[in-house]
Amino acid sequence: MELSKAVAHKSVVSGEICYQMLEDHLFNVAINASKDAKPYGLESTLFLVGILHDLGKAQSAFYEYITKDTQAHVVHSSAGGKAISDICETIKNSESTRYDQIDLFKEITCYTIFAHHGLMDVINEKDAADNFLVRLNYAVTDNNYEREILPCLQELEMYLIKRGYDSIEEIVIKSYVEICSIMNEKFDGLVKSVDSKKEQKKIKIFYAGCLVRLILSFLKNADINDSIAVEQPELIKEICAREYEVFFNNAHINIEKVYSEFAKHEQSELSKIRSQISEDAKNISTKNEMGIFTMEVPTGGGKTLTTLRYAINNAKQFKKDRIFYITAYLSVLEQNAGEIKRVINNDDFVLEHHSNIVKDYGEGNENEDDQPKFMWQQYLEDSWEQPVVLTTMVQLFNTLFKGKSNNLRRFNQLKNAVIIFDEIQSLPIKAVYNFNLMANFLKTVMNCNIVLCSATQPLLDDESIDYKIRYGNKDSVDKDLISLNKKQKQLFERVDFINKTGKNATDIMSTTDLRSLVMDCVDKYDNVLIVLNTKKAVKALYEDASKIFDGRLVYLSTNMCAMVLCQDLVQIKMRIYTQSF
Repeated sequence: MELSKAVAHKSVVSGEICYQMLEDHLFNVAINASKDAKPYGLESTLFLVGILHDLGKAQSAFYEYITKDTQAHVVHSSAGGKAISDICETIKNSESTRYDQIDLFKEITCYTIFAHHGLMDVINEKDAADNFLVRLNYAVTDNNYEREILPCLQELEMYLIKRGYDSIEEIVIKSYVEICSIMNEKFDGLVKSVDSKKEQKKIKIFYAGCLVRLILSFLKNADINDSIAVEQPELIKEICAREYEVFFNNAHINIEKVYSEFAKHEQSELSKIRSQISEDAKNISTKNEMGIFTMEVPTGGGKTLTTLRYAINNAKQFKKDRIFYITAYLSVLEQNAGEIKRVINNDDFVLEHHSNIVKDYGEGNENEDDQPKFMWQQYLEDSWEQPVVLTTMVQLFNTLFKGKSNNLRRFNQLKNAVIIFDEIQSLPIKAVYNFNLMANFLKTVMNCNIVLCSATQPLLDDESIDYKIRYGNKDSVDKDLISLNKKQKQLFERVDFINKTGKNATDIMSTTDLRSLVMDCVDKYDNVLIVLNTKKAVKALYEDASKIFDGRLVYLSTNMCAMVLCQDLVQIKMRIYTQSF
């Protein structure tokens, strides 16, 4: 089949069947993906995988599948990888010493094409078969590659050369130089932080996997967006550079207004320190484009607005693409999301993405007028294209490590971002190594500015840790964004801790004992907050104490429906507000 007649996608627009031609789709994806990847040294690599990713659709069997709705299964994601592999073997046989990393390069680029519809294990767990070789050698059992794909590959090359582009072999060589540059220059600094040669090799393999994920993410995003532009053009709302700049300028004006209002009022000693902390954060935000930093602010120090001020000023100064606010706790996220949205004052540019978000656009989503809203919201959740994203640690880890299509696609949106991790001390111990290594990759390769916030910072660079986080800017200096002296810290110590369980917590309290303690506190203080470490314990105390407190007790748990939980929290606030007068 001629390339000019091959079809990539079929869609129905205004009741009519429309076809997107394959050469148009390949070229669009190559151009858009390479444009996105250019600032990260991967322009030629993304052009290469973009121009070849759907080469297998140049088969007559796929044409029949698209145009006649046959049920035949047509493998189309192997041909482009085989084309790269064949070129790599030619280069290797002619100049093996000059291209000594060609095998690794081949694995990275071929796997990206093989996996652009879903990750695959290179080794089959059931029979230990090499899936990579199976995909490369599919032409042995299917002569369509020789008969149909190779002629189309030659047509594609002529298509490129006529438009002033390099030959595919020349693009392969340029891509090889890019991959080697990242592996040898950026990875070496990260790898050498470990003494053991064995561990260095393991880390380098991990970072090679991260690089594959980044390349694959650029490819998937461009591929999906080009398909959507044909099938559902109403979903593509380009946010141009001008709008980003205007958005961050307005956000900057809004956050500075907040602090200007604070300054108008008479400030206590504590308020003055909060203002100084925020001012220090603002000043240092314009110093470093990328890095991993800590912000250790005591409880009550105004951490949410301070980190937002840092992020907005850094994004404005260095033309960052996005701001991410991430925390492990839904309760913290929902509370702080409201404050962040109030300051930014432009919900159209803020995506709140977590399990408590209810997408209610028309009953049963059947209202035609509401369908575009639902589809646009779903598009944003799948792509993370908004300039401010508020999400959970779970959603982030899915994006960093899981294999679903939308997780892979979102990964590249973390590039050139300011990423705020709130309550970082909640990071599970078993996730520390993966987090540290990935954070180092985000900083070094993806140009991220990462801030780890907590009143009690975890020791992620402790000597006992094998894979340490690389704090500081690009030169690994200036780890701490905020420094408080002893006197300033003491001002935030507003809670007296009284141990009721003995020196070594040997005096275990029963539910009855705890109820008696609460009753004594209520008599003395009127309002009492009880926080326990398990949901089971909270429910047991509530059921026991409800018999005595007669409706004055409020039960709060994440086991509750999110809407009911929010309503109860509002009632508590109103009760406290009323009692204060």
